[in-house]
Amino acid sequence: MDKFVVPMSRQTRRAMLYTLAFLLIMHGFRFVSLGFSHDALAFAAPTDFEWKVSLGRYMQPVYWKLRGYVAAPYLVGLMTWLWLGISVVLVLRMTRVTGNLATLLIAGVMTSSQAIISANTGFIHETDTFMLALLLAVGAAYLCLNTRYAGLAASPLLLAASAGLYQSFIQAYIALVMIVALLDLLRGERVLPVALRCAKCALALGVGMALYLAGYRLALAVTGVEASNSHNGLMHMADYGEATFAQMLWQTYVQPFGFLRDLQSRNAAVVKLAQACVLLLALGATAAVMIKKRLRPLETAAALVILLLLPLGINCIFMIYRGGYHELMLYSYCLVNVYAVAVTEQALSLLGPEGAGSARLPIRRGAAMALPLLLALIFFDKTVFANQLYLKKELEIDSTLSVMTRVLDRLEQTEGYVVGETPVAFAGSLDASQLNQDKPAFAYTKRFNGSEENYAITFSDTFWMYLRDVLGYPIVQAEEAEHIARQEAVAAMPSFPEKGSVALVDGVAVVKLSD
Repeated sequence: MDKFVVPMSRQTRRAMLYTLAFLLIMHGFRFVSLGFSHDALAFAAPTDFEWKVSLGRYMQPVYWKLRGYVAAPYLVGLMTWLWLGISVVLVLRMTRVTGNLATLLIAGVMTSSQAIISANTGFIHETDTFMLALLLAVGAAYLCLNTRYAGLAASPLLLAASAGLYQSFIQAYIALVMIVALLDLLRGERVLPVALRCAKCALALGVGMALYLAGYRLALAVTGVEASNSHNGLMHMADYGEATFAQMLWQTYVQPFGFLRDLQSRNAAVVKLAQACVLLLALGATAAVMIKKRLRPLETAAALVILLLLPLGINCIFMIYRGGYHELMLYSYCLVNVYAVAVTEQALSLLGPEGAGSARLPIRRGAAMALPLLLALIFFDKTVFANQLYLKKELEIDSTLSVMTRVLDRLEQTEGYVVGETPVAFAGSLDASQLNQDKPAFAYTKRFNGSEENYAITFSDTFWMYLRDVLGYPIVQAEEAEHIARQEAVAAMPSFPEKGSVALVDGVAVVKLSD
């Protein structure tokens, strides 16, 4: 009987397996637990589609139509591995990294991104969506850099689709093009062919963004949804307010360095030092390659310009969104460490085999050991940090279950309340209530987006998502619930669990959780 054979190189198989291993070690718990909280309470809410379209993420509903509207964590984990693993393979090919250890390190770097931790913490229903956006951006870069005409035709479509899933992964495309151009120059390629490839990639990006904006306008017209006026919408792109273009450009440039200074981690001081050493090693390897290869002045100047502009490339969305900042937007930052691995492999290859020359041996051994050890330290800390955050998510939903079960019991005991008929309004929040108890063991996580609070319910919409989709309770949301919560009669009520904290006000069952 004939066998089906899928041609796959040894490095591709290794890359996929290494990515899976890192994903299971760092994030596996998140994909086999519930822990839905914050925005992730929309895990079964198709009504979220209009909001996504208004934000310009109009390809998300299309993808969810194929994947399924309910974001089952294990399924999200499988899809995340598939999209991320293919991205790792393409990055390895673009950077021409061949070593087994370097392959392992790049898989670890791309799996340990703080953006993935943030997605799993408060946005688990979209983690695979973000990784598909990454894959489309990486695929666009790969095609544009490695094909003559097909890439120029396909890359704009991939970039438009990537932006339609989540706009910030366009930074990954820009960063990869810059990193590949830098590595090509360090290999001795002339400026002109490298510049022509970059120009082709820039053209593809321009066409792709034009297609994306045209698709956005079409999606708004077809759905009848209005463009969002929120801080993360597209209505005020490049509107810098009182800041000048030059000021915003400078802020965009220095923001990545600020990210290193404010790095969120379990052992922040150690990881900051390790990351700074990785960057210094990358710079040292870059200098070593330039000297050893005796690059011509023009190629050297071009390489230095790209290196100096890289902070802008990995952070351009910061400028487009008027200084908007969220961990979800920062995946491209990890690509700096991808460059560190790739350029270090280049530098080590120029030093020759390990036994070549007694004078080179200590330098080669030190360089070969330092980077893997530093990255291993970062990976270990990310694993600890991520899993403790995921445990906190699990505890949050348990705490929420405890409180909301008692709230529903009190509602049902309220005279005049009819299950599934009486409209309900909530006043205040769980985190501001007298029931809230901070967990000192998790104090260091408070500054991490999606983990600032102690309950799964974090804003008004999540009350209804939790009651309907998690508890399956037939709740009726009062019209103008937020307006009702501000009435004088409600202000005079005590807060839950005091007697009188649940009462009928003008036919609406009001639950007052806090002042």
